[in-house]
Amino acid sequence: MPRPDMSAERIPQILQAAMEVFARDGLAIARMEDIAKLAGISKATVYLYFKTKEDLVSALLDAFLEEALAELQASSEAGGSPASALMNWSSKTTARLTATKAYANLGLEFMALAARHAATKAALATYYEAYTGAVEDLIASGVASGEFRQVNSAEAAKSLVALLEGLHLLWLVSDGKVDIETDTRTALTGYLQSLSA
Repeated sequence: MPRPDMSAERIPQILQAAMEVFARDGLAIARMEDIAKLAGISKATVYLYFKTKEDLVSALLDAFLEEALAELQASSEAGGSPASALMNWSSKTTARLTATKAYANLGLEFMALAARHAATKAALATYYEAYTGAVEDLIASGVASGEFRQVNSAEAAKSLVALLEGLHLLWLVSDGKVDIETDTRTALTGYLQSLSA
Protein backbone atom coordinates (compact mmCIF):
# COMPACT_ATOMS: atom_id res chain seq x y z
CA MET A 1 0.00 0.00 0.00
CA PRO A 2 1.49 3.38 -0.99
CA ARG A 3 2.35 5.90 1.69
CA PRO A 4 -0.02 8.88 1.95
CA ASP A 5 1.23 12.16 0.48
CA MET A 6 2.00 14.36 3.47
CA SER A 7 3.49 17.27 1.49
CA ALA A 8 0.55 19.61 2.12
CA GLU A 9 1.21 19.25 5.84
CA ARG A 10 4.98 18.75 5.90
CA ILE A 11 6.17 21.51 3.59
CA PRO A 12 4.56 24.39 5.56
CA GLN A 13 5.75 22.75 8.79
CA ILE A 14 9.34 22.61 7.49
CA LEU A 15 9.21 26.14 6.07
CA GLN A 16 7.94 27.56 9.39
CA ALA A 17 10.71 25.81 11.31
CA ALA A 18 13.29 26.92 8.73
CA MET A 19 12.15 30.54 9.02
CA GLU A 20 12.62 30.45 12.78
CA VAL A 21 15.99 28.68 12.65
CA PHE A 22 17.35 30.84 9.80
CA ALA A 23 16.21 34.03 11.54
CA ARG A 24 17.72 32.90 14.84
CA ASP A 25 21.00 31.39 13.60
CA GLY A 26 21.52 32.95 10.18
CA LEU A 27 21.45 31.16 6.86
CA ALA A 28 25.12 30.17 6.92
CA ILE A 29 25.14 28.62 10.40
CA ALA A 30 21.67 27.05 10.45
CA ARG A 31 21.66 23.27 10.24
CA MET A 32 19.07 20.99 8.72
CA GLU A 33 19.14 18.97 11.96
CA ASP A 34 17.97 22.03 13.89
CA ILE A 35 15.17 22.65 11.41
CA ALA A 36 14.04 19.02 11.66
CA LYS A 37 14.12 19.11 15.46
CA LEU A 38 12.05 22.31 15.61
CA ALA A 39 9.58 20.90 13.08
CA GLY A 40 9.28 17.72 15.14
CA ILE A 41 10.34 15.46 12.28
CA SER A 42 13.45 13.55 11.27
CA LYS A 43 16.27 15.07 9.27
CA ALA A 44 15.54 12.44 6.59
CA THR A 45 12.00 13.82 6.27
CA VAL A 46 13.38 17.32 5.66
CA TYR A 47 15.67 15.92 2.96
CA LEU A 48 12.73 14.06 1.42
CA TYR A 49 11.17 17.43 0.56
CA PHE A 50 14.30 19.59 0.21
CA LYS A 51 17.41 17.91 -1.21
CA THR A 52 19.76 20.67 -0.03
CA LYS A 53 19.74 23.59 2.36
CA GLU A 54 19.88 25.85 -0.72
CA ASP A 55 16.63 24.27 -1.99
CA LEU A 56 15.03 25.00 1.38
CA VAL A 57 16.29 28.60 1.37
CA SER A 58 14.93 29.05 -2.16
CA ALA A 59 11.51 27.64 -1.22
CA LEU A 60 11.36 29.83 1.87
CA LEU A 61 12.33 32.91 -0.14
CA ASP A 62 9.61 32.13 -2.68
CA ALA A 63 7.01 31.72 0.10
CA PHE A 64 8.23 34.90 1.81
CA LEU A 65 7.93 36.96 -1.38
CA GLU A 66 4.61 35.43 -2.49
CA GLU A 67 3.03 36.30 0.87
CA ALA A 68 4.23 39.91 0.70
CA LEU A 69 2.92 40.38 -2.86
CA ALA A 70 -0.38 38.68 -2.01
CA GLU A 71 -0.96 41.19 0.80
CA LEU A 72 -0.39 44.10 -1.56
CA GLN A 73 -2.65 42.56 -4.21
CA ALA A 74 -5.41 41.91 -1.66
CA SER A 75 -5.28 45.51 -0.45
CA SER A 76 -5.40 46.74 -4.03
CA GLU A 77 -8.45 44.60 -4.84
CA ALA A 78 -10.33 45.38 -1.61
CA GLY A 79 -11.91 48.48 -3.09
CA GLY A 80 -11.59 52.02 -1.89
CA SER A 81 -9.16 54.63 -3.04
CA PRO A 82 -5.56 53.93 -4.06
CA ALA A 83 -4.38 55.91 -1.03
CA SER A 84 -6.51 53.81 1.33
CA ALA A 85 -5.27 50.61 -0.35
CA LEU A 86 -1.65 51.68 0.24
CA MET A 87 -2.38 52.64 3.85
CA ASN A 88 -4.21 49.35 4.47
CA TRP A 89 -1.40 47.28 2.94
CA SER A 90 1.25 49.19 4.86
CA SER A 91 -0.64 48.69 8.12
CA LYS A 92 -0.93 44.92 7.53
CA THR A 93 2.74 44.66 6.59
CA THR A 94 4.01 46.52 9.65
CA ALA A 95 1.70 44.53 11.92
CA ARG A 96 3.13 41.30 10.49
CA LEU A 97 6.69 42.60 10.93
CA THR A 98 6.14 43.51 14.57
CA ALA A 99 4.26 40.29 15.35
CA THR A 100 7.01 38.14 13.86
CA LYS A 101 10.37 39.86 14.07
CA ALA A 102 11.92 36.60 12.86
CA TYR A 103 10.15 37.25 9.55
CA ALA A 104 11.75 40.68 9.30
CA ASN A 105 15.18 39.39 10.32
CA LEU A 106 14.93 36.79 7.60
CA GLY A 107 14.55 39.60 5.07
CA LEU A 108 17.99 40.85 6.11
CA GLU A 109 19.38 37.35 5.69
CA PHE A 110 17.98 37.19 2.15
CA MET A 111 19.49 40.59 1.31
CA ALA A 112 22.91 39.49 2.57
CA LEU A 113 22.66 36.22 0.64
CA ALA A 114 21.72 38.08 -2.56
CA ALA A 115 25.15 39.74 -2.56
CA ARG A 116 26.77 36.29 -2.92
CA HIS A 117 24.11 34.14 -4.58
CA ALA A 118 22.89 34.91 -8.09
CA ALA A 119 19.60 32.98 -7.80
CA THR A 120 18.65 34.81 -4.60
CA LYS A 121 19.57 38.14 -6.18
CA ALA A 122 17.41 37.31 -9.21
CA ALA A 123 14.47 36.27 -7.00
CA LEU A 124 14.68 39.49 -4.99
CA ALA A 125 14.98 41.57 -8.18
CA THR A 126 11.85 39.88 -9.56
CA TYR A 127 10.03 40.50 -6.28
CA TYR A 128 10.98 44.18 -6.12
CA GLU A 129 9.96 44.61 -9.75
CA ALA A 130 6.53 43.10 -9.03
CA TYR A 131 6.21 45.02 -5.74
CA THR A 132 7.14 48.33 -7.35
CA GLY A 133 4.88 47.55 -10.32
CA ALA A 134 1.88 46.95 -8.04
CA VAL A 135 2.55 50.23 -6.21
CA GLU A 136 2.97 51.95 -9.57
CA ASP A 137 -0.44 50.61 -10.68
CA LEU A 138 -2.06 52.01 -7.53
CA ILE A 139 -0.43 55.40 -8.03
CA ALA A 140 -1.43 55.46 -11.72
CA SER A 141 -4.98 54.61 -10.69
CA GLY A 142 -4.94 57.51 -8.24
CA VAL A 143 -3.69 59.85 -10.96
CA ALA A 144 -6.38 58.63 -13.38
CA SER A 145 -9.14 59.11 -10.79
CA GLY A 146 -7.92 62.59 -9.84
CA GLU A 147 -7.02 61.54 -6.29
CA PHE A 148 -3.32 62.18 -7.06
CA ARG A 149 -1.79 64.95 -9.10
CA GLN A 150 -0.05 64.20 -12.40
CA VAL A 151 3.18 62.39 -11.55
CA ASN A 152 5.41 59.84 -13.19
CA SER A 153 3.89 56.76 -11.53
CA ALA A 154 7.00 54.62 -12.02
CA GLU A 155 9.28 57.17 -10.35
CA ALA A 156 6.78 57.80 -7.55
CA ALA A 157 6.48 54.05 -6.90
CA LYS A 158 10.26 53.60 -6.70
CA SER A 159 10.48 56.47 -4.25
CA LEU A 160 7.70 55.09 -2.09
CA VAL A 161 9.17 51.57 -2.06
CA ALA A 162 12.58 53.00 -1.12
CA LEU A 163 11.01 55.04 1.69
CA LEU A 164 9.18 52.06 3.17
CA GLU A 165 12.07 49.61 2.77
CA GLY A 166 14.43 52.14 4.35
CA LEU A 167 12.15 52.51 7.36
CA HIS A 168 11.98 48.74 7.75
CA LEU A 169 15.76 48.54 7.66
CA LEU A 170 16.14 51.33 10.24
CA TRP A 171 13.65 49.58 12.49
CA LEU A 172 15.61 46.32 12.33
CA VAL A 173 18.90 47.94 13.32
CA SER A 174 17.75 50.80 15.59
CA ASP A 175 17.31 49.00 18.93
CA GLY A 176 13.86 50.46 19.53
CA LYS A 177 14.50 53.98 18.24
CA VAL A 178 12.08 53.46 15.36
CA ASP A 179 8.41 52.70 16.02
CA ILE A 180 7.76 50.91 12.74
CA GLU A 181 3.97 51.23 12.86
CA THR A 182 3.83 54.91 13.82
CA ASP A 183 6.81 56.00 11.73
CA THR A 184 5.63 54.11 8.65
CA ARG A 185 2.11 55.55 8.97
CA THR A 186 3.56 59.07 9.36
CA ALA A 187 5.93 58.69 6.40
CA LEU A 188 3.29 57.16 4.14
CA THR A 189 0.70 59.77 5.09
CA GLY A 190 3.17 62.53 4.26
CA TYR A 191 4.13 60.87 0.99
CA LEU A 192 0.52 60.41 -0.05
CA GLN A 193 -0.25 64.06 0.84
CA SER A 194 2.59 65.09 -1.47
CA LEU A 195 0.82 63.21 -4.27
CA SER A 196 -2.61 64.69 -3.54
CA ALA A 197 -4.28 66.57 -6.36
